[in-house]
Amino acid sequence: MENNAYRISREEICQKLFLSEGPFWHLVTSEKMPVILRDDCEFAVGMNLFASSCSLYPGLKVLAFTWMNNHLHAVIGGDYDAVLSLFETLRKRLVDVFSKKGGHVGLSAWACKVIGVSDLGYMRNLIAYVHRNGYVVDKAVTPFSYVWGTGHVYYNAPRAGVQHRLCDLPVRIKREIFRSRDVFGPDEWIVVDDRYIAPESFCDVDLGMAMFRNAHQYLSALTKNVEAYSQIALELMEDNFATDNELYSVVARLCKQDFGVNTVRDMDQSSKVQLVRKLHYDYRAGNSQISRITALPQSFVDSLFPLSSR
Repeated sequence: MENNAYRISREEICQKLFLSEGPFWHLVTSEKMPVILRDDCEFAVGMNLFASSCSLYPGLKVLAFTWMNNHLHAVIGGDYDAVLSLFETLRKRLVDVFSKKGGHVGLSAWACKVIGVSDLGYMRNLIAYVHRNGYVVDKAVTPFSYVWGTGHVYYNAPRAGVQHRLCDLPVRIKREIFRSRDVFGPDEWIVVDDRYIAPESFCDVDLGMAMFRNAHQYLSALTKNVEAYSQIALELMEDNFATDNELYSVVARLCKQDFGVNTVRDMDQSSKVQLVRKLHYDYRAGNSQISRITALPQSFVDSLFPLSSR
């Protein structure tokens, strides 16, 4: 009974924080953009320009974010118009820095969506979805090791690497970090390896973690909620949000629940077509991923979705 009472009280605290600290927004840019950040050096620039842009909007609270090579996700609390202004500031700074280097296409037309976060359950799923982005794409990382966002900070041990306060660095290094002569950040910000601003310096990670009852609930949201991710991906029209292992489990469940068979091999042709369509439309899986997890020929999947074939 004591454990149950604790769980209820923690849930009440989470609900009150969600209602009192909002409104909250999901800022997301299209994953259909050409590559913006081409290597770790440019990822560090993206991180630092996002940090310096956030410092200009002290009324906003960034609970979570993830940089991918061609798009950005961020969960932000505060005024809607200020969130739009933050993005525009970031876009202009990226254009200013990267236009000098060449090879960055489309930044002048880079746009975002700002979507309201309706309730606490959606907030939890959204934070997990944001933190899973790098992990789903890059098999070399986990949600706790991908450094270009806040995922590795949530419920994690202190970071590795050499750390300095921003005020302790020479002006030359500050200018290199922020690609600016005079636009820096607060003195107390932490710089990792003289390369990028630690996310916890400019993000309200504590508030983000406070949206969960505990670390166990956060871990469960990261790893056991494929159906919730599918709803977010459908809203955003994003692809490949689930790993192969996660979709293997989905296929095994669909075989038994929807088709009354044990494996894909036991399906007739019509059922295989239905399964492939469901994976494509409901789970946003690409043709190659569908072929891998179902062991169906790539040519069969491509024949159903020729525009998605590679």
